[in-house]
Amino acid sequence: HLIVNPTAGRGGAGRRLALLEELLQRMDIPYCLECTSYPDEATVLARRAAEAGTPIIAAAGGDGTVAEVLNGLAGTDGTLAIIPMGTGNDLARGLGIPLELSGAVALLKEGQRARMDLLQEASRFLGGAGAVGIACQVIENVERNRDSFIKGPPAFLIAALKTILEHQPYSVKIEMDGLTLQEEVVGVFVMNSPYIAGGMHLAPTAHLADGLFEVVLVERMTKPEILLNLPKVYWGGHLGHPAVRVYQTQWVRITLPTPTMKILDGELVPSTPLEARLLPGALSVLVTKEAAAHLARGRSDQAIDN
Repeated sequence: HLIVNPTAGRGGAGRRLALLEELLQRMDIPYCLECTSYPDEATVLARRAAEAGTPIIAAAGGDGTVAEVLNGLAGTDGTLAIIPMGTGNDLARGLGIPLELSGAVALLKEGQRARMDLLQEASRFLGGAGAVGIACQVIENVERNRDSFIKGPPAFLIAALKTILEHQPYSVKIEMDGLTLQEEVVGVFVMNSPYIAGGMHLAPTAHLADGLFEVVLVERMTKPEILLNLPKVYWGGHLGHPAVRVYQTQWVRITLPTPTMKILDGELVPSTPLEARLLPGALSVLVTKEAAAHLARGRSDQAIDN
């Protein structure tokens, strides 16, 4: 059962819908397909399909579409498949799912089921990441320029550069298992997956099935320092900076003096605090044979190459 958001990827998913169906038919994959037309509809459709006994429910879109389908499948026997057709596609990267359309579609026939951890934030489930601070302004700038011809990871990079020039540090309180911090920060990132913002390798040691998530804390930096270190985020080189700290935990609560927006799997949500706890092995996902083995091995394994 495919759930397609035709507006994902700034409308690119809708433009490639005919190609998606052509690939499904060429690979002899039986399917039914529904397109969403309003926010959170994918959650309703995914829940309905899972409760009807559909074994594989595929999210065709970006991280927002995947998040909606994931929320519909949490607590069911349905398995999530991902057809990356969005701007960021960060959970797909973290799971080692091919980012090109034919490879992702082939997994519907050849993929293996595996279990991944989820985070729960209030009544919402997260697969990839949450954040407060500079990341929220980056997403706001991406959304503000949705009609631009610049798409995919370059759109996030340009938005990040613009945001850095405007950004002011945040004062936050961070509570984790056995630890409380009060810091001036550029941002705080709650990472179940290694990737955020269209391929930024913010948490290279994060693992999607190890019973932990990572809190990446970026302390106050000057704007030149942020600009200098931004490119390093794409290969994990930022972890060498003394202002970047990484914690592993099963619970976190991030509080700001004044409630502000937070990011949950790529979507801006009002408002802080951000409080998340881990749900080990809470979701079945369809991935490559190599990725299934990686998930089964846990934190001792290295990151999936994609």
